Amino acid sequence: MPKVSKASRKKAKVAAAGTGAATGPLVDSLKQSKTELKKKEQQQQQKDDEADDAENQAMSRGQRKRLAKREQYLRREKMVMSTLKLKTLEEQKGRLDGLDAIKDALTATIVNKGRKSSAGAGADDTKTSQENEVTKTNKAKKDLAQKELTHMKLVLQHPTFQSNPFATMQQHLKNTLVQSAERQEIL
Repeated sequence: MPKVSKASRKKAKVAAAGTGAATGPLVDSLKQSKTELKKKEQQQQQKDDEADDAENQAMSRGQRKRLAKREQYLRREKMVMSTLKLKTLEEQKGRLDGLDAIKDALTATIVNKGRKSSAGAGADDTKTSQENEVTKTNKAKKDLAQKELTHMKLVLQHPTFQSNPFATMQQHLKNTLVQSAERQEIL
């Protein structure tokens, strides 16, 4: 049974008795349902406490302390895990559903095809496989960003791109897709 001081019991009785004077039937029914819920919770707490008391009677003081520390640790761990789960859910909200798995699968296939093509073909295929591989180190990422930046500047300066950028990109994609299709047919 939980320990309750006499002062808190008196305060609860006074608070319950003092608020019922100027209320309607709806408020009274809500208060009754609240009090019923409180009674049920108290009964459940008493049952739990009785079970804990029976267990604690068999335990020494040190065992009870260790048990209390363990319960405190588990509560903290539960809180930390729930916050981590919330963070991951927030991160996933920004992503499109399921596309990360598709991206991972695509990069894996690109790397595998790049390895096969480099083993079976000439230097041109090894260059494309190196471009398609995912960069893992910061230095490689910086080098790649620098190369792409200089390439983008050259593209922006090209007269056909300046005159009609959309058509130029379409033509580029058609050309590169035809070449990649021919490479796949060879393999």
